[in-house]
Amino acid sequence: MGCDYNPRILYFQALWGSFQLPDYKASGGRHSFVDESTSVGILAQSVQDVLLDPIGFERRSRESAVEMTISLARNRSILDKDQLSSDTATRATAFMEASRGSGLLRYVMNRCVTPKDIDDLFAGTPFLTADWGTYIALEQFWFADMAGAELFVENETVKRALRSLPESFDLDGSLHFVGHENRVVERDTSF
Repeated sequence: MGCDYNPRILYFQALWGSFQLPDYKASGGRHSFVDESTSVGILAQSVQDVLLDPIGFERRSRESAVEMTISLARNRSILDKDQLSSDTATRATAFMEASRGSGLLRYVMNRCVTPKDIDDLFAGTPFLTADWGTYIALEQFWFADMAGAELFVENETVKRALRSLPESFDLDGSLHFVGHENRVVERDTSF
C-alpha cells in the first residue's frame, strides 16, 4: 500500500537499479538488518527544510550531535490526499512557531513518496516484506547535543506541538526516536 503522491520516477528507477547491481545481488541476501517479518518503512521526500541556526548546524560535532525523528503514522480513516498535504503543512508550521529560541538547529518535514508498485521496486530484496503503508510523514530535528534536545522537548510550547497532531496522523501508531546523530552515508543524487 503506497502513498497517493506522484513520486520522482527517476529516483525510484535509480533505487531499483541499485538493487539490480551484481555487487548488491551478491551480498544483499547474506546480511540481515532487521526482522523482515516486522519491518516498517517509509520512502520520503523533504517538503520543508528549515535551517534555524546555520552556523550551529555546520559546527555540530559528530561526537555530540543529536537527531530526533518522528515517524508519523497514517490515520486510516482519512484517505484524502489534499487533507494530508494540508495537515503536513500545518504540522510543519506548528513546529516552526514552537521552536524559536529552543535550541533546535534544523527541522525537516518529509512526506511519503512510496510508490504503489512497491512489490516491483523491492522484488528480490529483504525490503519486499516490509510494511510501507503505516507511515506517511517523517520529521527530523537536529541539535548540537543532548542538552539542546532536552531543552527542546521540555519547552511547553514544543510539548503542545509534539502532542497535537492534525487529523491525518495517528499519535498511537507513530514512532519517536532521540539519539546521537549517526551519519552512515552521504546523499548521492547523481546516480
